[in-house]
Amino acid sequence: MRRLDWNRYVPLGINGRKVRNGLLLVLGFGLLVSFGFLSRLFDARDELYEWVGRTRVLRPGAVMPDYPTLLRGTFWGLGAAAAGMVVLAAAFYACHYQGGRSIYTEAVGAVAPVPDPAGADSLGLPDFGGGADAVIF
Repeated sequence: MRRLDWNRYVPLGINGRKVRNGLLLVLGFGLLVSFGFLSRLFDARDELYEWVGRTRVLRPGAVMPDYPTLLRGTFWGLGAAAAGMVVLAAAFYACHYQGGRSIYTEAVGAVAPVPDPAGADSLGLPDFGGGADAVIF
């Protein structure tokens, strides 16, 4: 199986593996923050019961809180990751017009026309991150 060339998905001169590691770190942080919902859910479930001897018994009139209350504030990490993907895409797009990183800026008197390096390839990682964020979100 071939290894994925991460440099193909970033602008010239930027290390694709570092961008990938940062992307996975941000998505992992967003997912970790979202696991706070499970903590709230299990705490709310445990409040429904009381211990009588060695058995758990449902409390009379016990009601589980509604899910919007339990979900409040748990998805801000994924929202921040999605906003970060927009910033990353804008930074990649702007990087093509800064000049110093492209191998084509050094070409003087090139015979063939210089291709436009700003293409869809450089938006691959931000698109992947946004898609992964949307699936998790």
